Amino acid sequence: MEDDSWWSVFGRTAAPTFFFLMGYAQTKAVPLHWIGLGVILTLLESWNAEWAWVTPNILLSFALVRSVRPYVQVFLQRYDWAAFALLVCALLAVLSIAAKIVDYGSEGWLWALFGLCQRMYVDSRLTTGVDSPAQGSTPAAPR
Repeated sequence: MEDDSWWSVFGRTAAPTFFFLMGYAQTKAVPLHWIGLGVILTLLESWNAEWAWVTPNILLSFALVRSVRPYVQVFLQRYDWAAFALLVCALLAVLSIAAKIVDYGSEGWLWALFGLCQRMYVDSRLTTGVDSPAQGSTPAAPR
């Protein structure tokens, strides 16, 4: 495409939402069609760039995030804020390296980490009963 820079602008604004939802979602399975389509799209992009190295498609990043999410969740549950601080520092430290390896670099992984932490917070509030129907923000259903 001659002028494809507007796609980049759209992707850069939409990607954080998708990464956040990857971390927030409770699904652990990685759909195989994500991997297949991600590989095909990466190969097509590389072919279009005369077989130069391109970062793998975002679908492969999503698959990788979803596959490591359970391990990160256990790590966060075991070591709490220390694990969160360590992961944020590690992801910030590899910003320049990760941008060449995965699409959207470690910024996407940071958004997924924030989504996972939000999920863990919501789940902890539900299990402790903090959001009881009398205190919740949604009105009770009429009888």
